[in-house]
Amino acid sequence: MAWPSRSPDLNSIENAWSILAPMVYADGKQYSNVEELQITITNAWSSIEQNLFKKLISTMPRRVKEVIASNGNTIKS
Repeated sequence: MAWPSRSPDLNSIENAWSILAPMVYADGKQYSNVEELQITITNAWSSIEQNLFKKLISTMPRRVKEVIASNGNTIKS
């Protein structure tokens, strides 16, 4: 199948990042150093329920089928 290897449709970490990023950058937060950003990311990551990650993984068979059906085009998740 030919589509970008980093397709967010088939990359669960991209979906996880879409959940994590708003937590890290809530209210337009900006960070003055890498350490502060790392701490915030770690805390946000730890606060995400494990069931969410299981759900992302469990949707992969459906996503693969949808990508195949759409000939490699972007799908509606």
